[in-house]
Amino acid sequence: MNQNFLKIEKSGKIVLAAVRIVQAIIALSVALSLLTAVLPGTFFAPRMDRTGGFWIITFSNVFTNVVFLAVLFLMGRFLQTLKDKSPFVRENVKKLKLASGLLIAVEPVQFIFQSVSNAVRPAANGQKEVLITSFGGIIFVLGLVVFCLSLVFEYGIELQKQSDETL
Repeated sequence: MNQNFLKIEKSGKIVLAAVRIVQAIIALSVALSLLTAVLPGTFFAPRMDRTGGFWIITFSNVFTNVVFLAVLFLMGRFLQTLKDKSPFVRENVKKLKLASGLLIAVEPVQFIFQSVSNAVRPAANGQKEVLITSFGGIIFVLGLVVFCLSLVFEYGIELQKQSDETL
């Protein structure tokens, strides 16, 4: 049993390190997106037509990256609690539910940004270009899966409580 715990702890450290690396990459992506939007056209940021559509797409991308960064932050905190104590605590359920809410919100907000961007996009050669920036519902479904996982953890809390009362 002690050997299994050590394997789980080692796996948790590896996953936590991977989460931290992805967090750093997403944070860098957010910073570079904002820097590209603000800087004039240079080698780093090529000249762009900064109309309303550009700003909407930029904010849409930054919003999505910030949501993913927040979800990864919550998952990092979740993984840290695994090494300290039992995973079946109310704090973890709250973290999972918040992460699921953030993931579920990405698709509708992306759709709103997309609709506004398409409305303000000027017509080129008499034809209107339509931009689609959706994840195809995958992020929404992932949010539902994380929510179901939070319900499993909630049930685990009840089972652990009953087990502790029986002892």
